[in-house]
Amino acid sequence: MTQYHRLPEGEEALTGGNASVLLPVLRNPNSVVLIDQPDEPVSPPGYEFLHVRGDGFKPVDVASRKLIRSHVMRNYFQEKNKKAGSNDSSATSAETVNSRDKLKGRWRLGAVDGRPPAPRRKSSTKSTTSTSSGGTSERSCQQFPVLEDTAEEFGGRYDPITDRSYSHSFHINSLAVNPTGALYNRVMRDAGLYHAMLSTVSLYMHGHLGIEARQDILFHRGETMKIIHERLANIDNVDRGLLMSTIVTILSFENLCGNYFTAKAHLHALRRLIATSGGIAPYTSNDALPRALAWAEHHYAAAHRTVPPARYEPTLIPSPGFPESLELETAKSCPYSLVDIPEYGHAIYQIFRRIHLLGIATSAQWKASSQTRVDMRVCISNLLLDVEFDMLVLSAQLGKEEKEKDTTTSHDLISVIDILVTGSQIFLFTALRALPVGARVVEIYLSRIVLALNKLQHQQQQQQFNRHYQLSTLLQSWKRVSTYESLLWGLFMGMVAATNRPEKESIAALIREVVAVLGIKSQESLESHLKGMAWAEFFELYSKEVGRDILRSRRSIG
Repeated sequence: MTQYHRLPEGEEALTGGNASVLLPVLRNPNSVVLIDQPDEPVSPPGYEFLHVRGDGFKPVDVASRKLIRSHVMRNYFQEKNKKAGSNDSSATSAETVNSRDKLKGRWRLGAVDGRPPAPRRKSSTKSTTSTSSGGTSERSCQQFPVLEDTAEEFGGRYDPITDRSYSHSFHINSLAVNPTGALYNRVMRDAGLYHAMLSTVSLYMHGHLGIEARQDILFHRGETMKIIHERLANIDNVDRGLLMSTIVTILSFENLCGNYFTAKAHLHALRRLIATSGGIAPYTSNDALPRALAWAEHHYAAAHRTVPPARYEPTLIPSPGFPESLELETAKSCPYSLVDIPEYGHAIYQIFRRIHLLGIATSAQWKASSQTRVDMRVCISNLLLDVEFDMLVLSAQLGKEEKEKDTTTSHDLISVIDILVTGSQIFLFTALRALPVGARVVEIYLSRIVLALNKLQHQQQQQQFNRHYQLSTLLQSWKRVSTYESLLWGLFMGMVAATNRPEKESIAALIREVVAVLGIKSQESLESHLKGMAWAEFFELYSKEVGRDILRSRRSIG
């Protein structure tokens, strides 16, 4: 599996396949999970007699099962009486008769000396594997690996229920929603929020690392919905802040999964709950709740090309903001050529200036010096929400102008701006928010870029996107609006979104042609052009792929 494993499109796709994860059973879904609470012993699993053949496991018939049980019980009591120093068969028979009610159903036999089996504990930092041979058991311990770039305490937390270690690499995602780090204390102590978070984390692991966790995803989602319904039925006696946090987390899960119809239902229910609770203001002490709500609104609006109902107003505004050295470094390499674009120049420049700054602020150079600073994390989170709202407003405006036949704006201008704005949204979602490239919203962005390229080529919308474009027409249409560097950047973002999708080869062919026009002959030169617009370390893998194509093309020409 590659790290760009495609996400399932909706819950129906998630149910396909057979995952190898054993699902847990939560005895009390409304229970509160405390970090310092001692672990409770769990009884060992029940046993079932199976007859092993070469063609697999098949259950034994009833008669054979009775015979096996009689032999097992006879041998068991014989060994037990030998240990006790008694060979009286009558005592054995009497004990068997007196224990008749206890011996029904599944047999859970202790050791031959009569001692009960050792209790299993719910939590551990190690996994155990056992192999049985001749009644003996050998157990070996294996430490679960934890990703090196885990930035939150929740990332390396061992899940005692499913015997899996949920470690995550979406560091910037935690900056967007949880810059102060206060969310995970609530997650650890609330069953509903805990299941909602695990469903989202499982989905991230499935999308980023290709881990087959479909059963985990569906189980935690189901437990979350069960807890939400129980609490809504007793709304006057529950913590509404925790209930809202649980709903908004499962709403983000549905957005990421591409279940936008279900997400819409959650969104309307959440808005009504907030309205009947006196607004979001009484719950702003939990800073992660309004941020998560804003991101859920933004994600849903991005998929439907609409504007969120309101701009996020941060309750935490650090003073001072970004370091002056960061502002100066951003000013040196900002794409000032975007200002010359007619009508939309100022708006598109303001968007690129901010994502350019965010790309630098989240680089390894700056994270090493400011990762532990809460004020820096809050500044990044506030700016992410602010620039995303402006992207959505401009994208919705372009969508309306495309539908208007009597608009005075050039259709080429609208297509160019649409590619740049959509590319900036791909940049923000994949590099800054670390959504899996296979997410449904990224596929929607890709379709918008393909449609805009078709319009620049003066092709009908229904015509299939293919690599046989007239490059001169594309270059001429783009040159009238912006520079070739911005075209290269927009195509590059389109290629990122087209990973593991059929449009990738067509966009890669266009990139090779534009690279030839710009005279780019190496990967370093390519990255230099891309950094002039907006860049993040996340895109290094893709630039290497384009660099290999450049070298391959040069060898074929030479």
